[in-house]
Amino acid sequence: MHLPILTTLIALLAPSLAFTLIGHIPPSTLLSNPASLPPSTSITLSSASSHHRTLLRHDTTFRFRDVPSGSYLLETVSPTHHFAPLRVDVEKDGQVKVYQTFRGNAWANLGPQVSGLVVTPVKQKEFFVVQEGFSPVKMLMQNPIMLVALFSLLMVVGLPRLVDKLDPEFKKELEESRKAMSNPGGMGTNPAANFDLAGFLSGASAPAQSVQVSAPAKQGGKGGKRR
Repeated sequence: MHLPILTTLIALLAPSLAFTLIGHIPPSTLLSNPASLPPSTSITLSSASSHHRTLLRHDTTFRFRDVPSGSYLLETVSPTHHFAPLRVDVEKDGQVKVYQTFRGNAWANLGPQVSGLVVTPVKQKEFFVVQEGFSPVKMLMQNPIMLVALFSLLMVVGLPRLVDKLDPEFKKELEESRKAMSNPGGMGTNPAANFDLAGFLSGASAPAQSVQVSAPAKQGGKGGKRR
């Protein structure tokens, strides 16, 4: 008579059964001494309905208590190393299956199965900026003064060679034009060179005006008679 009631109670209590999971971080190439990890290193076991968090012990082990059956994502957070995530499936009978996984992976896709709850580092974190080497191209591109100096150097070195390759007649005309520009007085008198602009504006001087004076009329001819 009480057997159906006992069976019902067991069925109701079965989903609420919880288990203790124990894992560890073994020595590896990237981490020869897991005990040297900072005390702030933490391991989380999370699912859509529950979240568990624990810290790493001195003996490099960790444990989760009161974990119900289900499928979880195990992540390890450390200030010095990166750890690969794991998928942990806890069966209703307490059996634990661990698979390799990564963020963004479809949950239905099971990766390679791992023997035991073992966490290993995949990369050591770097907290310094790698100094870049000397790059002449980068120095020129980031410094306008260097670009101007380089252009001037190219003009000084390359322009004479370019002129030497010109046509002789064109080269002669170019030389004459250069001499004329360097010695403008040799091309004749420039009227504007002697113009006193300051005096003209002040009224002290005025442009010379040409005055035509007619010769006086001769009075009578030589030996003429008086009236």
